[in-house]
Amino acid sequence: MEHITAVCSQLAENVTTQTPSSGTSPRSPSDRSLNIVMFGVAEDRTATVWRHKVDSALRFVAGHDVDVVDMFRIGRYSSQKVRPIIVKLRTVWDKRIILNSCYKLKDFGDRIFVVPDESPEARRKRMFDRLKSRAEREGKSVSVTNGVLVVDDVPVFSLKDGKISNNG
Repeated sequence: MEHITAVCSQLAENVTTQTPSSGTSPRSPSDRSLNIVMFGVAEDRTATVWRHKVDSALRFVAGHDVDVVDMFRIGRYSSQKVRPIIVKLRTVWDKRIILNSCYKLKDFGDRIFVVPDESPEARRKRMFDRLKSRAEREGKSVSVTNGVLVVDDVPVFSLKDGKISNNG
């Protein structure tokens, strides 16, 4: 009887240590591999209105109903702004179809566009590179010190914190 109890305990221990690494475990909240970000969907206090618009746009682009796990607006509501929407998809295949066919949104009627979701660090790095190349194209004096982009002796952008306000 003691042997059976020991074997059962060992099996239970193996199951709990192996479950997180198995393919059936849920994705972590910070996993962005199935997320897209939609811009340009009009604000509405009623979530069903803008959610229906997102579903319609995804169906238009993909050519079929897209299985969405969740969608939510980023930031605080303001009637003067149109906040982006994070859309969590069920499959990578749907994400690939949408991103490869998002050019079709120009025929959808609204100015909606879609990008893959990225970490804040990746977005800052992309913005940093874009600002640096634009300043170089315009012939400005550009330098980078400790992750801070300096254009014409004025700090403009930080990889750590993002845009630097120069309101003196």
